[in-house]
Amino acid sequence: MQTARIITYSLIAFFAATALQSAALKADDLNLLDFSLKNMLDGTTYTIADHRGKNMIVVFGSMYCKPCIEILPLLNKMHDEAAALDIRVLGVDIDATTEHEKLNKFIADHGIRFPLLVDSSSIAKKYKVCMLPTILFVDPGGKIEKKSALGSRSHDFLKKEYERLKTRAAQANR
Repeated sequence: MQTARIITYSLIAFFAATALQSAALKADDLNLLDFSLKNMLDGTTYTIADHRGKNMIVVFGSMYCKPCIEILPLLNKMHDEAAALDIRVLGVDIDATTEHEKLNKFIADHGIRFPLLVDSSSIAKKYKVCMLPTILFVDPGGKIEKKSALGSRSHDFLKKEYERLKTRAAQANR
C-alpha cells in the first residue's frame, strides 16, 4: 500500500512539473534577459548582450542530471560547428554555485568545449526551469522561440531544432 502511494505521488509530481514547464511563456518571458554569469571554462564573465544578433541555444542543466550528461557530446559537436554559422551554444549549471572544484572536474571529465555558466543569480527561476535539461532556442533578436523540457527525450528534439537553426543561419549568411 505504501509503495503504491509513493508511486502515485511521484507520478502526480512529475505530471505537475511537466505541465508547469510546458505552459506557454508569458509575453514578458519571451525575450532572453541580458545577464552576465561566470564561464567556468575560462573564468571570464559571459554576457548575453555581447551575443545579440546570433541564434542561441541555452541549456539549463546540472552535473547531477543524467539526461543533461547524455546530451553533452551533442552540445560539444553543435558548439564546434555552430560558431561559423553565428549560432551560440551555452550551458547554464543551476546547482554548482558553491561546487566549483567538482564542476571543473566534471568539465574536464566530459571534455566540455562550449561556455558553461554558473547560475549565481537565479536566472533559471526567471525562466521557470523546473525540469532538466530545459532548453531555450533564441532568435537573433533575443526572442525565445521555443522552450523545451523533455528530460531523456531532449537529444532528438535538440538535434531537430539545431538543424532548423542551421538552415536559418545559412540562409541569413547568403
